[in-house]
Amino acid sequence: MYFCDRCFEVKPLKMSINKAKWSTNAFSNYIRDYINQAYPIKGIPNVFRLENNHTQNIKKLYSQVNFCEMIQTKYITDQIDNYGFCPLNAIDIYLFECGPKLYKYLDENAAKKNVLNGTIRFKQPSCWNDDFEKLFYQAKYSSIISMDVTNYTPRLNACCFTYQSETNAAWNMYRYNWKETRGRVVCFELNEKKLLIELSKYAKKENSMIYQGYVDYRISADDIKNLYKKSSKYYRIYFENFSLQNYLSLMLLKRNAYSYEQETRFFIIPQNQDVQDELDIPLSLNKVTNRIVLSPNYSKNKMIEFEDLCRSHGFDCDIVISELSRKCPQNVVIETSSF
Repeated sequence: MYFCDRCFEVKPLKMSINKAKWSTNAFSNYIRDYINQAYPIKGIPNVFRLENNHTQNIKKLYSQVNFCEMIQTKYITDQIDNYGFCPLNAIDIYLFECGPKLYKYLDENAAKKNVLNGTIRFKQPSCWNDDFEKLFYQAKYSSIISMDVTNYTPRLNACCFTYQSETNAAWNMYRYNWKETRGRVVCFELNEKKLLIELSKYAKKENSMIYQGYVDYRISADDIKNLYKKSSKYYRIYFENFSLQNYLSLMLLKRNAYSYEQETRFFIIPQNQDVQDELDIPLSLNKVTNRIVLSPNYSKNKMIEFEDLCRSHGFDCDIVISELSRKCPQNVVIETSSF
């Protein structure tokens, strides 16, 4: 898949949003830079992609699909741009031979529950640890929404994934259950196409809607903290003409100190149902998993134990221990140059 490190660089606003007068076009462009629109994905009912100008322009992993990843005999060649990519919503997802890789890190206990039950857990954002991330989920919107508040700010469950295959920070972040697991962490490498299809089946059956969007790291911690104030340079963008898309865009904000996570989020919004703190989505986890990587601190015996559990529940993918902590050779001798 096409990827560029610049996709996640943090860029400031080109000019202050606090100017007294704005042209209609200029302000509309700023709105489109930050507020996501919901696009249906062909072949995937009840699932929408959230994108704004920023995510479309940087050609992140799933908004643009490489030509060689397609079944070429069914592909419409005039949809390819100069870089060999095509917008996702221009074609049917079932024409993809494969999807990009998504990664889900879990402590060992949570990973075992997923394997045993064939589920992926979604949580209500109010249960997240980071107060910045749940700030706008718990906020009161009655001052800007006179009626039907729940239609614009629905209760929902969310699940976070990353496009970052492996970092030392990711392994360390999920080592919190030290007492029970001795800090062992499991990473599921998932096929995003297959995951979307499975989630769509659930959403259709349960009369729910699913939205997937990229986390936006461009806004500083101080600006996120003061975003709700009229004095904020972002206030008009997020709270003028408030809609569900504005709300979901707020739910995708994260401090730029976490930009290395390269995170994407799935939101499940049920229709006429109560939202619980935790929601375990049943799906064929063994069929959507490409590979399982165990944290570097796994012993061979613990690996065999976890592998036996997976095999007994239909996982036939590779299961390996990360080599991130592999020892570097010592006292090397530089080879003679052939120049």
